[in-house]
Amino acid sequence: MKPILLFLFLMSTAMADTMNLPPKGTLSFTFKLEETLYPSELPGRPPRERRVELVSTPLFNVRLDAKSRVVLMDIELQRVPEKGPLGRGLTRTMLNHVKGGQWYHVAYSWDIAENRFDVYLNGTLQEHITNIDVPYWEDGQPPLTGGVTLFPADGIEFGSISVLPEVGEGEELPDQVATEASKVPPMSGESRTLYKGGLPLEGFKKELLFEAAFDHPENIETEEALFEGDQRVRQPSKDWLVEAMGTARIQDESLILESENNPELQRWENGAPIWEPGKHQKHVVVWLTKRMPDNILVEYTMEPVDSQQGLHILFFAARGPEGVSIFQEGLKAREGDFRNYILNPDEFQSYHISWWSSPQTADRRSSNLRKNNNFYLLSSGDDRINRKGEKPYRIRLLKQGGRIQGEVDGVKVIDYLDKGDVFGPVFTDGYLGLRMMGQSKKISIRDFKVWKVEE
Repeated sequence: MKPILLFLFLMSTAMADTMNLPPKGTLSFTFKLEETLYPSELPGRPPRERRVELVSTPLFNVRLDAKSRVVLMDIELQRVPEKGPLGRGLTRTMLNHVKGGQWYHVAYSWDIAENRFDVYLNGTLQEHITNIDVPYWEDGQPPLTGGVTLFPADGIEFGSISVLPEVGEGEELPDQVATEASKVPPMSGESRTLYKGGLPLEGFKKELLFEAAFDHPENIETEEALFEGDQRVRQPSKDWLVEAMGTARIQDESLILESENNPELQRWENGAPIWEPGKHQKHVVVWLTKRMPDNILVEYTMEPVDSQQGLHILFFAARGPEGVSIFQEGLKAREGDFRNYILNPDEFQSYHISWWSSPQTADRRSSNLRKNNNFYLLSSGDDRINRKGEKPYRIRLLKQGGRIQGEVDGVKVIDYLDKGDVFGPVFTDGYLGLRMMGQSKKISIRDFKVWKVEE
């Protein structure tokens, strides 16, 4: 079958073509916004909600939606009331922003018989959805009659659009679609971005600030030791401090973070546990209690017991209100509850990178850099740990003021410059913390070093 090419030109109203969608195919189009689309709530600016409708097909609708902390590309299955329940959300791709004046290429591949749907942005796979479970799809044939509609409006311009009866295979798009994607600028962290090479450390001067041998089991204490009743009254006396619903210990030259599930609060369906974050999982946060300067290189090894299930985060440049210590007397207990680290700007601020995230449902696929004055997504790269096996992974963070770069096993996964002009002031010096979510069960940290760096 020859490719079905639909070249649609900008009009003042919605555009449509009468060609039906195939049950297996790829929709490809380009668009450009006149002004940059940021999250709806930014420091020092009035809230500005904005929704941009992109495309509608007989199978799905797509729009950009500026939420308080992130921009979402929402994909919703088409509503067909006469065949069953109304349509529902299929997937959403997170972006930290969409640059104004720059062309973006979007591609959606689907295969009804295999029950799969893939999302690509500028040629990079963002989402891979399987087991869609749509009740009104009958015998693998959803309602595909009707055309493809774009929604031009003030502030948005569309380029060419095509529909082909071919699908992407993993990271690879059909050749013709890949050619179209190559014509737009590569992404720079707006969503999952693939980098080449590692951190650019040539020519740096390094001074070792801290090295953990993890050979003294007593060199760790719990958050409770700092409190009398509900009042924080003392500073840490050990190198490592645990704030946790789970446990952490020093053993066999490793820092071990571990969690046990609470069976009384765990739901089961078809013989398998259904994860309910915050209800039965015992998350763990461990802090290095020595404050680190602004320009640092952090490196360590992390080994999971199951790379298909878990999440690991590194907090850095963490500080309390007005830059005080996160262990300042009078601050409330954090107890490993994620809300106390990401949405608690009056008592806690930081950056963090989630190096690895492998939930029990659809894979996220990305490593994310966030800023915890409001959990803003700053940049996204590749998750090089998810489903890659139970082995040690070498992790490195390079922070030079607002320039933040991260690496896993010698390949860069994050590269972002925080200029302090959009998401609040740049965070400089502060504390380092390691977080494991409860579904990870257990991770081991080894060979932990912190260097002061100068170019």
